[in-house]
Amino acid sequence: MSKVAGAKKRLRLLAPVATPHGPGMVLKECGPKGETVVSVPLRPGKPVLPGLEVVTLEAIDDEHFDSETIVEASGLAHSGPAQVATETYRENWEEIFGKRGAPSSLN
Repeated sequence: MSKVAGAKKRLRLLAPVATPHGPGMVLKECGPKGETVVSVPLRPGKPVLPGLEVVTLEAIDDEHFDSETIVEASGLAHSGPAQVATETYRENWEEIFGKRGAPSSLN
């Protein structure tokens, strides 16, 4: 599949397959140097892992599909741990949770 979002390809169905991500299809790009790909449906709430593409598939007939790349998950946008709080969240901590009390002694 192309690495450019918006790229369109004509694919031919080779076989239906079972994958760890659910039922899928093995597809081959039409043309002499066509790339073989496995297509599986996205599951709501699950991440798109790096190296994968989100595409739309439109059936032309029983064997052929037009695909268009929507998003390419080429890699991580940043390194390090995931950001779990924004600056706005940190700035409004007291408004959300109330004022912090004085530190208490654990011992």
